Amino acid sequence: MKKNLRQLMVLMGLAVFSVSLAQGQEAAPAPRGWNLKDWDLIPIQSAGRVKPMGAFAGEIVLHVTSRREFEGWRPSEMLLSIVTQPKMWREKLLIKIDRKDVKRQLLLDESRQRFSVSELFNNPTLLQYAQTMGSGESTLAKPPNPNADPREEELKRVFDRLMVFHRIVMGDDLKIIPSDAGVAWEALNPGGESKSESMQQIFSDQTSAGKIRSAFVEVMGAYLNGNEKAFVAGTSNLKNLVEDEATKKEPAFAKTVISRLKAEKVYHDLRPFHWAWMLYAIAALFFGIAKWLEADGVLSGKSFFAHRAGLGTMFLALGLHVTGFGLRSFVAGRPPVSNMYESIVWVSFGAVVFALVIYFF
Repeated sequence: MKKNLRQLMVLMGLAVFSVSLAQGQEAAPAPRGWNLKDWDLIPIQSAGRVKPMGAFAGEIVLHVTSRREFEGWRPSEMLLSIVTQPKMWREKLLIKIDRKDVKRQLLLDESRQRFSVSELFNNPTLLQYAQTMGSGESTLAKPPNPNADPREEELKRVFDRLMVFHRIVMGDDLKIIPSDAGVAWEALNPGGESKSESMQQIFSDQTSAGKIRSAFVEVMGAYLNGNEKAFVAGTSNLKNLVEDEATKKEPAFAKTVISRLKAEKVYHDLRPFHWAWMLYAIAALFFGIAKWLEADGVLSGKSFFAHRAGLGTMFLALGLHVTGFGLRSFVAGRPPVSNMYESIVWVSFGAVVFALVIYFF
């Protein structure tokens, strides 16, 4: 319990593990639209598995803000900005609170939906609540508990989002330093809650972990200074260092994991299931129009065109559906049938296939 309160108390005061640590102040925001190809493919361990940085950034942004993108920031750009410029992000209205009873309990304005990290950190009721929590473990990869009290769950989510933000700023969740097979990767933050290690000490560390930390700091420096060329070169170097070290620790990494990281990046960017259900809905609309336009059960003219458009759209959606299954199976190394989300996706796929079989026969 004391650990949770202590973590929340340092949320606003600790420096970031980057060049801003040495500078003592934050630079102007870096421009958006940079080449993030190599940055997005840097391996990082999260929720017990290795994934690409781009997918990790998407999960963090969705978890903290409840949105896939926030104020036009791409997830990877937002993650970079949070790491290098936490002061700016502490004042943004990031944390969403839906329940009015929770806002009432925290003495917040019930007419608002979003609140800043800064104002929630300074909320005495939330600080008091933090003392009663039993675990500081993040719920980032955990499914919701259907039997839990909704108000209590909302409070936990608010606190957890604050802690995820804190752990990103501190470098505690940026686990990009590979360890031996079966051992959790090491975080960028070398000293837990302590940030006393100087830049000189970091750059003088010639171990594999030290080189990765130095490369990370150089990337953050290029980002803060607005030097895209140095940033692109730095991210390429950082990605290679992490991949090489992971391969040394686990030889199979280069043969299997790297290709899966690339596939996961494609899956994350393509979002095949998202677009598939939208196309299924459009196909249903076309079929409805065709049925409305047909005369005496016979397709002709406009109704025939609408019907063919619906059929074509349905096959396009089915293609995306199959692509999503293929990518997800390859990334996971198993059929995607291990949780409720994957089960629902399978059931919907089966429904479409059976519908097509019935239609053609």
